[in-house]
Amino acid sequence: MSVKQAVLAALTSRAVAPLWRPFVNDCVVLLMLHRFSDDERGGHGVSVAGVRECLQFLRRSKIPVASLHDLLSANGAPGRGSSPSVVFTVDDGYADFARLAAPVFAEFDCPVTVFLTTAPIDRAAWLWWDRVEYVVASTARSRVELEVGGVPMNWRWASATERIVAAESISESLKVIPDAQKEAVLVELATRLEVDVPAQPTSSYAAMTWSDVRRCGERGATFGPHTVTHPMLPQVSDAEAEREILESWRVLRANCTATVPVFCYPNGAYTEREVSILARSDLAAALTTKPRYAARSLFGAAAGHERFRISRFAYTENRPRLRAMLTGFERVNMAIQDGRDGWRTIDTGPMAATT
Repeated sequence: MSVKQAVLAALTSRAVAPLWRPFVNDCVVLLMLHRFSDDERGGHGVSVAGVRECLQFLRRSKIPVASLHDLLSANGAPGRGSSPSVVFTVDDGYADFARLAAPVFAEFDCPVTVFLTTAPIDRAAWLWWDRVEYVVASTARSRVELEVGGVPMNWRWASATERIVAAESISESLKVIPDAQKEAVLVELATRLEVDVPAQPTSSYAAMTWSDVRRCGERGATFGPHTVTHPMLPQVSDAEAEREILESWRVLRANCTATVPVFCYPNGAYTEREVSILARSDLAAALTTKPRYAARSLFGAAAGHERFRISRFAYTENRPRLRAMLTGFERVNMAIQDGRDGWRTIDTGPMAATT
């Protein structure tokens, strides 16, 4: 542990943590997770043991956890208390949540909302970035050249770690081109690297089934829509954006009763068009990936369109950093670093779209 981490650990210890709570007692700490490490099937993600440790810390520190239903039911009431409420969210809907993480959240009676991309559940389809990772991991070649958005690009790798880095870089480059072009590049990538992609994802990339979803719902998890195919919404047409949002919500409600009317933007990317679509729907709020504390008032109708721009922190396995977010010290820290404007790290009003 570095000196900086040691200091941060001391400042967020159980003895000191109560000092920071008054700075965030009108806030919600929304945490965003994705995948969970699965040694049996080869999936990579955060450690379930680490999640259990986080839940133990919250219980010992008497920091309350809440569900999205709790926040919506309060209709944006301030709800001030001695601690910020912590809300757990998980994006995409991989099968490793049902196998590994859901039992841990149920063990601690901790609410959790999973945002589901519905196509992988309906027809066992690939999520597009998993196709990139699979192809780069499977090829016998050590380099590839592609034209992405009219720009020639190339990647090389010589180790397993470099393959992961290359796959992530390729995926990042695909996020900023129109969705139709992205599909063409994915096909070209597999062709150039001489990899046949299976029609259905392999076990390490599999999504939950609807039976998994319903079983997790019976154990306390709730589910929200996360589009049909997980496109970068600003990169699709008006009609496609509306279909991706509303159809995912329709399919989810048709297959599960443990739903919550909150949408989650893929990769946090949205424009005013997506906000307008949501405002015309029966969805009550939407979450981004902007790393800030969120005011409880954003979950009420009085927040207007701001309820479709709610921030979340990415869950981290850096224990001192995670505890800084959970205890409220992170808001103090950001304020010190940024000066007076740092107090705007609580999300209470307009913010720019993220990409």
